[in-house]
Amino acid sequence: MKRVFFACLLMAALFVDAQTATVTLSNKFELKDRGLGDATGSTCRLGNFFYCMQYDYKSMQFAIYPRLNDKKYNISLYRYTADMKEVAKAALNKGKKEFGPFAPQAIILNNKLLLFYYHAQDDGSVKLLLTTIEPETLTETGVKELYTMHVKNVSTFETDGVIAHNQLSLVLSPNQKELLVTQSGNTNEIFTCIINDNNTVVKPAVTVIKNNIQDMAIQNGFLDNQENKCLSYTYTINKLYKRGVLVLNNKGTEAFMDFNTGSKEWESNKLSFHMSNDNATLYIYANYYGDYMDDGVLLSTLNLQQLTYGPVQFFAYANDIKEKLYKMGFGVKGKDTYTVKRVDYACTELDDGTLALTGYPSVTSSSMRMKPTIMNTNTLPASGTSHTAQYQTVDISIAGPIINVFLKGGQSKFGLLYRKQPDTETSGYIPVAYKNKLVCIYCDSKKNLELGQDEKVKGKEQPSDMVLVKAVVAADGTVISREQIADTPFGSNYYYMDYNKQLTNTSYLIPIGRQRLNMARYYTEIVQWANVEVK
Repeated sequence: MKRVFFACLLMAALFVDAQTATVTLSNKFELKDRGLGDATGSTCRLGNFFYCMQYDYKSMQFAIYPRLNDKKYNISLYRYTADMKEVAKAALNKGKKEFGPFAPQAIILNNKLLLFYYHAQDDGSVKLLLTTIEPETLTETGVKELYTMHVKNVSTFETDGVIAHNQLSLVLSPNQKELLVTQSGNTNEIFTCIINDNNTVVKPAVTVIKNNIQDMAIQNGFLDNQENKCLSYTYTINKLYKRGVLVLNNKGTEAFMDFNTGSKEWESNKLSFHMSNDNATLYIYANYYGDYMDDGVLLSTLNLQQLTYGPVQFFAYANDIKEKLYKMGFGVKGKDTYTVKRVDYACTELDDGTLALTGYPSVTSSSMRMKPTIMNTNTLPASGTSHTAQYQTVDISIAGPIINVFLKGGQSKFGLLYRKQPDTETSGYIPVAYKNKLVCIYCDSKKNLELGQDEKVKGKEQPSDMVLVKAVVAADGTVISREQIADTPFGSNYYYMDYNKQLTNTSYLIPIGRQRLNMARYYTEIVQWANVEVK
């Protein structure tokens, strides 16, 4: 009787700790050049409606000496029902192509649709503007000037580099009520402000970069619930790389805080932020490296009022993991050890306070192959292009295994989800905390799933061959389960994991589509949504 009772308790415990991931596919639709990242606009969901932004640059082929400020676009907004039927369309300023030169962005904040865009001025300056869009009618309810920058009006041969260097970052606070806006990239100034829960612009600040600092770039931003602003940065001085955090706290203090690992042997890579679930501790984490590539991850803390870092903890990759990654092509062998290609980690906190870092390495190689060549006389993304086919050097990027690093109490555990595939929009992942376990949603091939936890994967499958996978990983790195939760999309479509939208703490929207080529240009076509719910 006792054995039966114990068995029942065990089964009950397993049932309580069980979890599922369900995938619901939307009706099929057609959404061209709208719905993804900077190159094709933004898609937002508010209630039962989807909102899309599309911008189209004007042709410059008749300009004698086209310059940066000649790169202008119009902005169109669309409203769709839940089954992707278009119910409203509007164009800013009657569709005139007068915005630019940098790309716009849209975001939902406090049930409002915010649109950030640029307007070049006659004196050569560029204004960053904010307008609030009324969701029902897609009309503007007010335009605010946030910041004016003075960018050198370079010629057409230099414009691509200037546009690539422009950085507009939008980061929500942990409570999702406020937004940190950061503009940087082409001047010696860094502009920041906060859009609060009343959609009011507060705490605008312009930070000047010192003259002896070269190539400063903002990498990550963070805004806590008390309106403290943080920006991680990198720069060079005397040909040496430096990293740190720019803090603008709610007391009005501004400080560039260079980060020192405290070790002569190790240097830090890009710094990232994570606020603890109880909002008591701001963690700083990164990869660290020595003479070759990365040797592990580090963890520290940041006190925003005292402007101090906490002690730095180092967590080295296990030797067997480094060797396996090297044999898969994602590491380098030194004299007597292995190092790992850089991994950009995302941090998820489990219920017991364990920090789970999730990411994957990638490697790029070059080869000669037949490839359609887009010949664009004005270097604009949506006009005046033609194509031909010829042999040319093509860079091929391969995405490696998903690495999970679990940190708690000064101890670390590592675990790998083995895979090898082309590094595309399909290679991203969604980490979800489920009690004291980590659920990872990602894409893999059916053949790799059949191999189980085997590092001998081939990586020849294309994005359209990938299925959607759910893996459950324990805090000691053990893979509890790994299973397919959705089949390959129809036709040549694939999952755009890199552009997933978080709807709730456990619900995510994944676009399904493909890249297409017509007589003029490449374009993105989204044809369906996959709604993933982790329970």
